[in-house]
Amino acid sequence: MLIIFDLDDTLVDTSAVTTPYLLKKALEKMIENGLQIPDFDNALHLLYTLNQSALSAKEALQNFLEAQNKTLHFLPLAEKIVYESTPSAYQTQVVEGALELLKEFSYKHQLALVTFGKEEIQREKMAKAKIDPALFSKIFICPEKNKKPYYKTLFNSFDYLPSDIVVCGDRINIDLTPAKELGFNTVHFRYGRGTGFTGLKRDVDYTISSLCELREVVEFLALKKILVPDPETRYNAGILDTN
Repeated sequence: MLIIFDLDDTLVDTSAVTTPYLLKKALEKMIENGLQIPDFDNALHLLYTLNQSALSAKEALQNFLEAQNKTLHFLPLAEKIVYESTPSAYQTQVVEGALELLKEFSYKHQLALVTFGKEEIQREKMAKAKIDPALFSKIFICPEKNKKPYYKTLFNSFDYLPSDIVVCGDRINIDLTPAKELGFNTVHFRYGRGTGFTGLKRDVDYTISSLCELREVVEFLALKKILVPDPETRYNAGILDTN
């Protein structure tokens, strides 16, 4: 099988470890540049609370400024702190069990990584989390939140049917919906941003709450393949060459 992973909140614990630190730094930077906040601790608590239900740190920051009746001209400054700070400036932690799972899967399957972000930041984040890039046959770092072209490239690069491909990620609309449109198996990792509403349930084939549960999903799909041979052919998967 080909197993495609997302990075943030799938392999790297971004929401619980990295994002709170960066949001605090962003708040400090906004105050340094003129944002009037009567109580820093209360403001930080509000920002953290808003972030828990937001789809992104940008959305949390925007909601925070609006709740404070503050001008949004501080938003670009805060975004720069959150999205452009290098991993050397903050703690990076791998999701529990991720390193062991990747190593185990690499012996049995082909692995790929498709993540959104800046090339140098995502690669440094992987290095700091001790995720070996050599475990992946392909790594794509998307400058925009559109993973479908990269999924199609992976399909065309390897000799797999859509039913032989598994995509695991935390955000349904970004990670899983484009994979479902291509006929791939989709696994929603309810972690970090993935614990909130991130897309339509119809685009999710399997749901896991810990990364180690992905073993069971992959084993089930492998057994299903043996017991119920897939009649599909690459020709029948012509949808992959459209759009």
